[in-house]
Amino acid sequence: MLYEIREILRFQKDKFLNAENRYAWKVRRLYSDTFAAKGLELAKERQARILQEKELL
Repeated sequence: MLYEIREILRFQKDKFLNAENRYAWKVRRLYSDTFAAKGLELAKERQARILQEKELL
């Protein structure tokens, strides 16, 4: 169990010290070409669903 705790702490420390090991950094690198466009598309879809729900009330 002590080994597992040390591994978790090492992993967290490595993310803190090295930005490239952070989840958000990896996602940004993988999807940087379409990241903003996809976010805008999802926001527009959500807005349309909300407006449609309001019409049904």
